[in-house]
Amino acid sequence: MFSGRCTALPRRATPFLSPDQFSRLKWGCHYGLLLVATFLVLLAVLLPYMLLAARARSLLKEPQALKVLNRAAAGILAGTAAYIATRAT
Repeated sequence: MFSGRCTALPRRATPFLSPDQFSRLKWGCHYGLLLVATFLVLLAVLLPYMLLAARARSLLKEPQALKVLNRAAAGILAGTAAYIATRAT
């Protein structure tokens, strides 16, 4: 998959690297892999939200759906106000 330029660790497996070995590591390919992995994860997570938002946008163009949404929001606000009023006394 990758060429030999992308080796991060020396051939012998040691848990600690000397400062000289650390300075010779090639980090460019690792940043590239991190960039690709981050892009793919964000795409997988945010794409469903974008699709749902597009469906909600088309749904809320209908007057009946907007009326239901407004009534539900008003009910939530009234319920919250009543809860706060009963708790305050």
